[in-house]
Amino acid sequence: ICNYNGRYMASASFRTDGSTNFGKDNRYGTFYSLSASWLASREKFMENQKIFSNLKLRLSYGTSGKEAGMDYLNYTLYTTGMTTFDYYWNHPNYQSTYAAEINQLGNDRLSWETAYNLNIGLDLGFLNNRFTLSADAYKRRNSDLIMPVALAAAYGVGRQYQNVGEMENKGIELILNTHNIKTPDFNWYSNFTFSYNHNKITKLYQGKLSRDDQRTLYEGDNIELVKFIGVDPETGKAQLQKIDQDGNVTTVNYLREATRGNGEYSYVDCGLSMAPYWGGFTNTFTYKNWELYVHTTYSFGNKVLNKTKVSYTNGRAWMSSNLYKLPSVWKMWKKQGDQADIPILNADPAINQDLGEKTSFAYQNGKFWKIAHVRLSYYFPQQWLNTLHLQDASVIFIFDNLSPLTARDFVGGDPENPNGWTAPKRFILGLSVTF
Repeated sequence: ICNYNGRYMASASFRTDGSTNFGKDNRYGTFYSLSASWLASREKFMENQKIFSNLKLRLSYGTSGKEAGMDYLNYTLYTTGMTTFDYYWNHPNYQSTYAAEINQLGNDRLSWETAYNLNIGLDLGFLNNRFTLSADAYKRRNSDLIMPVALAAAYGVGRQYQNVGEMENKGIELILNTHNIKTPDFNWYSNFTFSYNHNKITKLYQGKLSRDDQRTLYEGDNIELVKFIGVDPETGKAQLQKIDQDGNVTTVNYLREATRGNGEYSYVDCGLSMAPYWGGFTNTFTYKNWELYVHTTYSFGNKVLNKTKVSYTNGRAWMSSNLYKLPSVWKMWKKQGDQADIPILNADPAINQDLGEKTSFAYQNGKFWKIAHVRLSYYFPQQWLNTLHLQDASVIFIFDNLSPLTARDFVGGDPENPNGWTAPKRFILGLSVTF
């Protein structure tokens, strides 16, 4: 670490880590970091200016290593051949025997996943730091990601873990702190944070990754779904977009029709599953011995899977439950000419609307803004503390998790957990005493 006159600072680090979870030739990884900063506000040419009370530039670059989160990926592992019930297993006279077979092929070349991190930052302060702004732009490239790779049948085992993936993260982060009102009795402080992050898969083995739902994830993919166009006003059936290998677009009524005979061409980009924009806004008000703290959070730019919406298309569920009430923002098709959001209901078990998580019908705008935490405090005056022989004492009232403000057509308790229980509202009244 170097510091010259409080204006120029630099640091460097170098380390080597080892793990037996990697191949015998790659168990050790070497990582480093470099950083530098310039406190420009201390330069002589800044002495006579009255705009900046703080001006600092920051730059850092470094690498870090990560294990895959699973053990023994570099070892060849075996299992017994018994995969079904055997009557003679542990029979006293006629015990069965099974050969061991490979279920994971070892890889002596398996090595650390490596992240390459670049960060550029700027710190600003105004009016004797009454207003401060910290801005950062970053780019992270994760290489040698460990993934299961399908092997040829001649190997006698289905897959092997290899370093074949690559992903890129980049974004910006802003932190603004302000002292909006400053008086002897009343003060108002604000803190605003904003983050933007863009994730992209830049490399996969053979450019793709097969998933359990028989879909394939390709380099650069977001949420790829069969697009729900709307409800046919004449028939009340769902309308889905079908795309053939030549790019021709037609309209069909069922998912099986949209995907039959055309592989995955009907799956199109329908948005992001993770919010690219999020942050918080906090305000603190103080008046004499009172303090009010209000913390809010927000997020936008993503789609969330909403199984509640899908359940409204299940006619059998409507017949067996009285808990369903159609939200006022949605309209169900009932007669010809209806401009509806929900297709016609049908309780026939042979008819499956199939508007689940493979179609855009099941996804909704996940943006929200909510008051996450409110705290009202009263601090005992010093005169009271002296009389009671206390060092500090306060009465606190806390209110957590107010209902969020969401997109107009969102149905559910909370976009952060649309298919589960929402975070409970909490009311707390407490007394804090320090002797």
